[in-house]
Amino acid sequence: MTDPNSRVVVQAHALRKATALAALLHGSRRGPRDLKHPYAVLVVSLLLGALLVGVVWAVDLVRGLL
Repeated sequence: MTDPNSRVVVQAHALRKATALAALLHGSRRGPRDLKHPYAVLVVSLLLGALLVGVVWAVDLVRGLL
């Protein structure tokens, strides 16, 4: 029969190994459900898109004038 202390050590090692493997496979990237303010990200994305469209429009306008 095995010593109960060594069995605990082996189980703890297996748990640490599984945790490390899961962290390696899944990484630390957070999904939309993990964000605290998902609408803030949406608003910022829309503002950046509008800014990009405005810059493209302004460059086209300047090219037309030249």
